[in-house]
Amino acid sequence: MPVTIRKILASDTGAGKPQHNQHHKLQMSAIAYSYIRPNAFEVTVSKPIIDGLAFTVPVPTPLESHVLKKLEALASESGGLADKVFAATKANKNGSTKYLRSYEMAFKQANVLVQVKPQSKTNNFLRVELNPGLLQPLELKLVWELLSGVSENQISEGMLAEEAKVTRIDVAVDILNIDPEDILIDHKFTGKTNAYFGSGGKIETVYLNKKSKGSTTYLYDKKVQAQETGKSLDAGVNQYGEAKYTRFECRVQTQKPFKKLASLKNPLTKVELVDMDGCVAPGEPHVWALFQDACRYRGLVGALKLLPTKERGEFHKVIKKSSDLLWRPDDIWVFWKNSLETNGLLLGK
Repeated sequence: MPVTIRKILASDTGAGKPQHNQHHKLQMSAIAYSYIRPNAFEVTVSKPIIDGLAFTVPVPTPLESHVLKKLEALASESGGLADKVFAATKANKNGSTKYLRSYEMAFKQANVLVQVKPQSKTNNFLRVELNPGLLQPLELKLVWELLSGVSENQISEGMLAEEAKVTRIDVAVDILNIDPEDILIDHKFTGKTNAYFGSGGKIETVYLNKKSKGSTTYLYDKKVQAQETGKSLDAGVNQYGEAKYTRFECRVQTQKPFKKLASLKNPLTKVELVDMDGCVAPGEPHVWALFQDACRYRGLVGALKLLPTKERGEFHKVIKKSSDLLWRPDDIWVFWKNSLETNGLLLGK
């Protein structure tokens, strides 16, 4: 029987020093790497998390009406399917606006969206949207069985591996024992950056490269996000207790089949995240705190310009030294294939 090994860490709750009565647990298998900050707390950086995925499936024209009738029949059943493990219901308000009909499969922690009848014939007839990280292996298996059932067994796992097109993947990385406001974000995006602050003045969410259709890259306080959306805290948030909990997330648009997902280009290299408290601060503590605030509002270049010329080099050196601690995209992405396998997405391997 597989054994789950967890690491117990002191939780940085914002009090400024380790508290022996505050701790959290992490599965060792979920950690990519970690390091110790000057305040003696250990920061852990997770392996890639697949926080969302959408894919489309081609359906032969003669079979389209059959698939639609099957889904309509399932949606009209009051008892649901598979001994009420899940139920299908109409949910036209969700998902892609490119599809005319939508249905939901309701599971314990998350819903799976199934859409059909695209408005344009250039799109595949069927679309599925799900969060594999919130689905149990049996639940994901039921998704594959539903697709097979409504298509007279033509949509098999083998067919999905070869012919389905993954159109979107949400890749996330969890960072424990650090707040979003402690992270300096460096990037080369051309869009705007929007930051949102909590009532206490702390940064809670940062949207990068925000354009007319929104942002696909963001950094946020995971605990605050769960509380504000009114959703029950997932197992991860609960087990981390009062520890600082930051998530970086980016949405990747692609057209890869499942069998080629392992070769997806690393999207984490588009940004650099620097722990501004990762190294011992130069000079007086209050000066460093003001410099950090300037970095949050002006970026590193703008903040350095506010310093006397003779001090810029020392401050810049400390920031650059810290940049090697928190964000190592290649060391995270080496586990990408492992994340796909853990989530049951290595179809056709």
